[in-house]
Amino acid sequence: MQPQSPTIAQSPTTLSNENVHMIHGYDDLVISKDSARLYFRERIGEEYYLRAMDANTQKVIATYSAGRWPTIKGLSPDSTKAFAMDITTACLFEINTINHTVGEGTKIDSRPLTDMVIHPTGIRAYLCAGDDLIEFDTVEKTEVRKLPLSYPDNLAISPSGTHLYVSCWNEGRQNSIEVIDTARLSVIASIPLAGFPSNITVSPDGKLLYALNKSDREMIVIDAVSNKTIKVLQHSTATRSICCSRDGNQLFTVRTNSESVFVLDAKTLQETQRFNTGKHFLTVIKMSPDKANLYVLYEARVTVEEGTE
Repeated sequence: MQPQSPTIAQSPTTLSNENVHMIHGYDDLVISKDSARLYFRERIGEEYYLRAMDANTQKVIATYSAGRWPTIKGLSPDSTKAFAMDITTACLFEINTINHTVGEGTKIDSRPLTDMVIHPTGIRAYLCAGDDLIEFDTVEKTEVRKLPLSYPDNLAISPSGTHLYVSCWNEGRQNSIEVIDTARLSVIASIPLAGFPSNITVSPDGKLLYALNKSDREMIVIDAVSNKTIKVLQHSTATRSICCSRDGNQLFTVRTNSESVFVLDAKTLQETQRFNTGKHFLTVIKMSPDKANLYVLYEARVTVEEGTE
């Protein structure tokens, strides 16, 4: 793989073979704080499993079964626990990442489950479930509070854990991102949107939101202080995933029907570099906490033999 943008200005951090890593996987990539492990979902045969991978060797070290449609959503601060949900059974699972055991699932009465985020402390999880935003105690394995919302679907949490951002489909009215105060579990602002965001990303300093509207092929930039839209960027194809550099100066994205990683200037949203991965169906892009590597998931079915070795 070689960078391929001779007419595009050089970016502050230039991508290369050494720091862009392609991983067979489906979605929801989670990276441990020490950047040593990756967790993601993968299709093996006709079933879906969760995988733990050594980031240095890029070898799978454990495979977890956590329902029919499991997805991993976060880690405890010390990375000894991983939190996952199964949308088919509306169950939450806790995975011990030391001995690689999966705890008994906790059933959530409201359904369907569509998304979950973990508070930075690891003691709370927040779920979009049916017509509710649910606060869940990860220690006691119990629901704490509920907030009724209109078809909540996607979630993001601020780096400080003080605010949640929830995309809501408001039937007959304008769609929105609801801003939630986590201390009170109450709506403190509503950001109207023309389309429906499929993904929300918060900048490292918590000052900006990046919302992806796949249907209209838009990336929407929102000021998280004023809760106002400040820029809308349209592409010929939809952006599937976005992550920020740790200093907040660059954005890294992957798009539908493209084999490239795109690097954008975070202020101007101008493309500064394009990197051809040589892989199809790129789904997720994440930067490691140590800022050294970018990991890109791409869809590739694994055989049962490959998955169980």
